Amino acid sequence: MAHFPGYTYNSRYSTNPRPRPRRIEEFGCPEEILMAIHDAIESHRRQYVRTGQIHGNINTETIYIGSPSVFSCNMGFLTESPVKQELFQSVNMLSATVLDREPKFALDYADDLESFYYIIAWMSMAYTDPAVKLHPVMYPSALASWALCPDEPESVLEKQSRLIGSGFASECHQNHFIETGDIHGNVNLDTLYIGAPSPSSNKHGFLGTSPHFDPMFQSVNIVTKSIIDRPFNFKPDYLDDLESFYYIIAWLSFAFESPGVRRPTKDIPRILASLSVNPFSRDAALKKEEMLWGDGFSGACGPYSAFQLKDLSVGEILGSLLKSLHELLKAQYKAKMGTGQETLRESLKTSSKVYDAFRWELLKSVSALNGSQHL
Repeated sequence: MAHFPGYTYNSRYSTNPRPRPRRIEEFGCPEEILMAIHDAIESHRRQYVRTGQIHGNINTETIYIGSPSVFSCNMGFLTESPVKQELFQSVNMLSATVLDREPKFALDYADDLESFYYIIAWMSMAYTDPAVKLHPVMYPSALASWALCPDEPESVLEKQSRLIGSGFASECHQNHFIETGDIHGNVNLDTLYIGAPSPSSNKHGFLGTSPHFDPMFQSVNIVTKSIIDRPFNFKPDYLDDLESFYYIIAWLSFAFESPGVRRPTKDIPRILASLSVNPFSRDAALKKEEMLWGDGFSGACGPYSAFQLKDLSVGEILGSLLKSLHELLKAQYKAKMGTGQETLRESLKTSSKVYDAFRWELLKSVSALNGSQHL
């Protein structure tokens, strides 16, 4: 059997046998993860104070749940492994191996503590229940941005940015922005999923991440910089992501006759068709800008009250939804133009009301589509 430091071979003679040690990924509850890391850190502290040597390879192969011996009451401990995982290595350590530059500091205990930090972050976001790990495509953006390709320079730089910035946060878009001030920045058909992100969730949809950027769904503010080659109208914030949701709703409303059945391009509204044919073109970006500051996609449809919606067709309901969302976005952008760039504090305060209004319009339409007046 493998011999872990401090794990005595004669433990089979104990009158009070303990369960075998388990790798930290074999946790039974969140408390086991945290207590195992707590005790592993205490063991690390003693070792470092005594010898001045760092561990240098703290990862999910070297942290164990359980006691290293029958004489210990610890709930976790550190061991050694030939397996190296860049995923959990410190930015300082990866500077030399991935970024090909000199580390800013000599390696010390802080590098190992940083590895513990990444393990907690990864296990908090990658697992939904014991032994239930998310598929990488479903990783929240706060995890995917550095965990999908941990040995790439971009991932190390993302780690560095989060380390000296706001760290990690939950994925729910509204909570994510309100808690961190960070936006998703890539809301499109590849990042929006139907269903629950985990078996324990009752959500009907969630946001994932994707390396694919689609300017068709990006905000006017974003394409102004990337395609029209003008400065941002405003510093990107939550409204840019809500605007992307608006374009997705418009596309799915007009471009499909039924589930899985696309309309011919000639039958799609002209402005939407022009965006889909060549979304990278300057002309498409300018038309999008004109549409946003004009009447939107919905023309003369709606908006209707919740009780009027029940008598409308599906197309009319979706048209009313688009009209309402467009008016909401346009009003917020006009307010920003009148008051100037909001501070982060002001933006966070405003965003809660805007998120609620956006979601209310969606719920109102869902209720109408279900033929229910009970909102």
